[in-house]
Amino acid sequence: MKVWNKPFIYVVIHLILGYFSFSYPVLLIGILSYHFLQLFFNVRLFLFSWSVEKGNSLEHTLIKLFETLLGYGIGWLDSKLR
Repeated sequence: MKVWNKPFIYVVIHLILGYFSFSYPVLLIGILSYHFLQLFFNVRLFLFSWSVEKGNSLEHTLIKLFETLLGYGIGWLDSKLR
């Protein structure tokens, strides 16, 4: 599975979702549920191509959650700097 070789737009989306989840905590619950359901069912969903691929890993899920957490941290920092 190519965890590190993915379109940059997916990283940006995770960062943006993380950023907004700081202000809307229910969004964070949805994001966590979404990623862990993908891991549990061993699939990956690609919204841009409307496709589902078999194969997922804990490493892949943790990378996506780290990107989301980084966006969350940026949202927290933004709230402190305002």
